[in-house]
Amino acid sequence: YIDEGRVLGASRVQMFLCIELPLALPLLLNLFRIIWGLGWTVIIAAEMLGVSNGMGYRLLDFRYLLKYPEMLIYLISMGFIGVVTDFFIKKIICYYKFN
Repeated sequence: YIDEGRVLGASRVQMFLCIELPLALPLLLNLFRIIWGLGWTVIIAAEMLGVSNGMGYRLLDFRYLLKYPEMLIYLISMGFIGVVTDFFIKKIICYYKFN
């Protein structure tokens, strides 16, 4: 594609916007998907250690207070948020990969 763009006389900006960026976008979105999952995990862990509110703090608080049903609800909701965001990111990746 890059050689064809050069032969047809595309400028550097046109090459980047019309050829290189669409080719790299699925890889960049996969990278975003991995970083999102890692970031979600780090945020929950940081909330467990350093703050006095948030999902991570509530999770530990329920554990110390022996409120296991509430703790289970928080665990399920954290997993649900992760699965839903991953699902939407996968849909976006599939859209850009095949278009």
